[in-house]
Amino acid sequence: MPVASSKSVSESGIASLLEHLSRMIHSEGHTAGLYPAQWTALRYFARADQPSRTTAELSRFQGMRIGPVARTVRTLVEKGYLERRPNPRSKRADFLEVTPDGRALLEDDPLNNLASLLEQIPADEKRTFAEVLERIILLMFQTGEGLIVDEQDDSAKRRRPQPERRAS
Repeated sequence: MPVASSKSVSESGIASLLEHLSRMIHSEGHTAGLYPAQWTALRYFARADQPSRTTAELSRFQGMRIGPVARTVRTLVEKGYLERRPNPRSKRADFLEVTPDGRALLEDDPLNNLASLLEQIPADEKRTFAEVLERIILLMFQTGEGLIVDEQDDSAKRRRPQPERRAS
């Protein structure tokens, strides 16, 4: 598996490494009674600014259809990790806030383990890695690899997720 140690690095080797890393991260997300999508949603609402804390904005950020995202949000509300707040601009789109139980759960976020490992990487390498990952994500959305497909009508829409913003 040592792709990076050889003189020439193949694109398929890098793709395999990314797949392997993705699977490892995904499997870590099955903890504390939550699924990876629920962890992602909880993190999003903890970091997003107020106007972005809606189901529709989470859907846009993830590049997913609203239905599965709404189910994820509903489950987090039922578990007591999110709560709905009225949105004065829209009667249909409530704001979502992380509850104290949700914040306590985020203390044990499985991504904290990965973040700890990344602390061992020099800052310039982390910056380059982040730039490359962002470019890959953007290219996937631009080329249609990040398409949202509606199984009902076989249509696809391109959506580029908006970056997370830290709450002030």
